[in-house]
Amino acid sequence: MRALLQKDLCVLWRQMKVFLLLVLVFSLTPSNFQEVFAVVYVAMIPYTIFAQDEASKWNDLASMLPYSTRDIVGSKYLLGGLSIVLSMVFSTLARCVWALAASRPMEPGITLTAGCGAVLIMDLSLPLLFRFGAEKGRMMMVLMVALVCGGAGALSGFVEEGFRMGNGLLPLAAAAAAATVVSIGVSARMWERRKN
Repeated sequence: MRALLQKDLCVLWRQMKVFLLLVLVFSLTPSNFQEVFAVVYVAMIPYTIFAQDEASKWNDLASMLPYSTRDIVGSKYLLGGLSIVLSMVFSTLARCVWALAASRPMEPGITLTAGCGAVLIMDLSLPLLFRFGAEKGRMMMVLMVALVCGGAGALSGFVEEGFRMGNGLLPLAAAAAAATVVSIGVSARMWERRKN
């Protein structure tokens, strides 16, 4: 899986330097919306890599190499998870700087909530990509993201203060972790079905 992750990182660096720069800029912007957007937006990185793999016929080559389904599927989840964590680190550092400069409270709950939301978006979208591919899975993925974001927006008024104070993060993090375990298993089955 390490070699697959290195391949994905090389593709990511070559093809998406501007994308990564935008994520960094959004992470460093002193705005709750921009920070949440930066963290959630990186959940799309595995989708972009998957689309690049399809365009270059990498998936056909990977099926002839000694990689298991677990390796291929796991590398995409690992790439997405690392991207989300890195974006959260940038956002947290920026929030620390802005909090010190403007004498504002830290509010780490916002960043952690955004990270859990990004993981949930990734967990919903990756099985669709593994089953239908980048082109067919795109519309379904957009619908899933819209449902997640719409649902989060509808509930934000009720839970914003709890997440701001850090209360409610534990159930959300547990739900994200459980969804990831289920999503990896579903993606592995979808990938096997697609190959056959």
